Amino acid sequence: MRGQLVQNQTYQLVVHAVALSVLVLVALTLATKFGLIHCSQVPYWCEGYRKILTAFYGRTYPSVLILYGDSGMGDPQLLYRILEDKCRFYVDIDHVDAVSSGNLDNYDVVVVERARVLSPEQMDVLWEFVAKGGKMLVIGDVGVEAESPAQLVFVEGEVNGDVNTVEKRVLNVWDRKDEFGRYVLFGTKFLGLKYVGNYCPEDGCTVSGTISFKRDIITSGLPSRAPFPLNFAVVEDLRFSSLGPHTTVATIEGVAPVNGAKPPYPAIVRTGYRMIYMAFPPEELWRVIDEEVRKGNVPEYASVALIIKNMCNWMSS
Repeated sequence: MRGQLVQNQTYQLVVHAVALSVLVLVALTLATKFGLIHCSQVPYWCEGYRKILTAFYGRTYPSVLILYGDSGMGDPQLLYRILEDKCRFYVDIDHVDAVSSGNLDNYDVVVVERARVLSPEQMDVLWEFVAKGGKMLVIGDVGVEAESPAQLVFVEGEVNGDVNTVEKRVLNVWDRKDEFGRYVLFGTKFLGLKYVGNYCPEDGCTVSGTISFKRDIITSGLPSRAPFPLNFAVVEDLRFSSLGPHTTVATIEGVAPVNGAKPPYPAIVRTGYRMIYMAFPPEELWRVIDEEVRKGNVPEYASVALIIKNMCNWMSS
């Protein structure tokens, strides 16, 4: 009788322990999936998280989609090769015109670059993807042009402080209004950024600046400062995003003012753990460093190529 009682108690303890373990795993998985924590904050959790999602989805995690348009910064084909070769990810690439809510469901990460023109509907789909738990990397001057002026959001403001002189101005070129009058504040609320202009609006411009990094998951192992030789999008950090905490983890300095904006300019902005904005194409930085190394020159900023590795780790975490 006593032995049976002990056996029952042991069985109940095992059941409770298993149930508690399952609940902890579910809680950790959901918290990581929706960007409340990063997997690196829990010892040995990153590998476990990837295995759980791979088993759950029945496919390799993460699955990455690169969306591109007809103009803008970036080299989508080079980025595609880097993500396949360096990160060993399953990667698809498609024109942004093909984007819809349904065809993003099979992906864990969406990268958007070389797509200056975005419609309100496309912005809405991208926003919804992140809201549902997906990760997104937005690069450079994506979406800074509307399909038509009617899609831009205008506000009235005083001219030079004169209350008697009022003019309409664009709120944020990243914000849109659809044909039904509904606002999609992609810049003001989603990115938490305001586009000022490209540092080099035309080809042939030389950039000789400095990029500074703060300690972060996307800048791990990078030097605190390094030379920066690339064209980039000049943006203003609005310090707010509806997606979560908004952190500028890299800035560009030592360059000229652009359209009234003065350096340092945000270079990498992370919103929670699900959205990252890069003012420059990371594959272009990798290309410059790789070309120098192939020539036998090792630039002093060669370690900045680690940004590709960090990007891979962020996508898979």
